[in-house]
This record gives sequence, C-alpha cells and structure tokens, in this order.
Amino acid sequence: RNYIARLNADGSLDTGFNPNANGNVRSIALQADGKVLIGGWFNTIGGVTRNRIARLNPDGTLDKGFNPNADNSVFSIAVQADGKVLIGGYFTTIGGTVRNYIARLNADGSLDTGFNPNANGNVRSIALQADGKVLIGGDFTGIGGVTRNRIARLNPDGALDTGFNPNANNWVYSIALQADGTVLIGGGFNTIGGVARSRIARLTNTDAALQKLSVSSSGSVVTWMRGQASPEVWRVFFEDSLDGTTWTSLGNGTRITGGWELRGLSLPINENHYVRARSYATGGYLSASGSLFESVMIFYLAPTTP
Repeated sequence: RNYIARLNADGSLDTGFNPNANGNVRSIALQADGKVLIGGWFNTIGGVTRNRIARLNPDGTLDKGFNPNADNSVFSIAVQADGKVLIGGYFTTIGGTVRNYIARLNADGSLDTGFNPNANGNVRSIALQADGKVLIGGDFTGIGGVTRNRIARLNPDGALDTGFNPNANNWVYSIALQADGTVLIGGGFNTIGGVARSRIARLTNTDAALQKLSVSSSGSVVTWMRGQASPEVWRVFFEDSLDGTTWTSLGNGTRITGGWELRGLSLPINENHYVRARSYATGGYLSASGSLFESVMIFYLAPTTP
C-alpha cells in the first residue's frame, strides 16, 4: 500500500481500498458523504496526475472531478460546514493562481477566488470555529501584510481577525479547539505574547462558545445548535438513555443552519429521560489529531392534554 491505506476495525488491512499514491500523504480529512480528501507530496493517484491534493471516493478510487492542482506540498486540510475545503501548506499557486500557503476550494475543487489571506510562510495546522472563523498555525510572520507571528485567526471571508494576536516567538504546528472555545497550541515556541510557555500553551478565546441541545415537545426531533467559538465538527450522532449511563443510538444527525438535528423520533413521554449528542472534529499538525465533543440533557415530555 503506497503512502495511504485503510484498516478494518480490528486493525487488519481493508484489501478493497488501494488509492496507490506515488508520494507522501500528510493530511486526511473526511467529508460527510464518505469521500476522503488527502494532501501531501504526491503527484499521481492510481497513475492519474493529481498534484499534492486529491479526493477519493469511499471505495478508494479517485474522484476524477476534483483537481485543485497545488504547486507544492499540502500539509493541512479542513472541511467547512458549507462543504468548502481549506488547505494549508508550502504551496504558492492553486490551479495556476497565486495563493500563498493557504487557500479555500469550492466543493468541486475549484479555487474560491474571494478568499486570499496571503500568508508569508507555511501554514501547517487549521482549526475551524462553528461561526466560520479559521485558526491557522505555522511558520508565517505576516497575514495580508500585517504582522502575525506563527498563529492567527481569519474571518470567514479570509480577512485577518485583528482582535486575535497571541504572538508566538517560534513555529506553531498544532491547533485544537476545546469545547468551551479555548485554544490549545503546540510547536517550537517558548514564549506567547512575551510570557514563557515551552512548546505548548492554552489561549483564551475572544469569542464565546455557544451550544444548545433541545428536544421538541412532540419528542420527534432532537436539535444541537452550535455557534461562535464552538469547534466545527464533521459528524454528529445522537443517543438516548433512561439512567444516563447506558446509551442507545438514535442515529446520525443532519447538518442544518447553525447546527445539527435528527428527525422522525418517538422519544418517551411522561418520564425523565436523557439525550446525548456526540461529535467529531479533526485538527492538529498535519490534521493528524481528533477530538470528541458531547452534550447531555435530561428532559421530560408531558402527555398531551385532552
């Protein structure tokens, strides 16, 4: 298996999955539809030209309609709620258009021409907030001509968030958002904003992390709204429980504006009951780490009054 493989749950090789890259795969991100985005140093997948970024179908075959064409290595990939794809790395062009070290792609792989932060050095890690803001870390010292040392936050349109400036004195390779919106960073730094922090630090967020888990009065819909500095997630599933200890799956959530929901349920009435939402997010250096977030509530649905 050249540079990428898929394992079964027991660790054995999934023999039906064989994309066959011809160079390093440094980053992987999953879409909600099961397709797989990969970035790295390869320039062919299964013998077909794909320069440093490609998308695979769920069975591992190449998605031939997706071809962004980066001129240098892609280190980090993140998928937005709207299906657009953020990439960071060592590249300076995408599809022949200048994009320095960070770019955003439309869902079909074409360049989002309205997004151009213009970093002056490598972007090695990307983390997304639920409000669409983008945290980036790397080797850069400027974003769009404004000084930002190794870590910055972008507004959803790619413009610099001028209110966020941690100021690391050396490279930031890894970023992760916690459930409350605080930001964990790792790298080669030993000060943050002039304060001693050796290689790992946690930052307060200037935005609040908002979320609300709710059940409809009919018991047919569970909704998990997520906003502002809450981590953006790529998958949500819901469970219920009588005692808050033993959980039964209700099913996977569907993305809606501002959150996730699951419909068509028949949750019990006239008793205390628990519901739980769980979600996954990816990030870190080379998009190599994952996080699990959850919210739990107890509810009581009153019987219908005649």
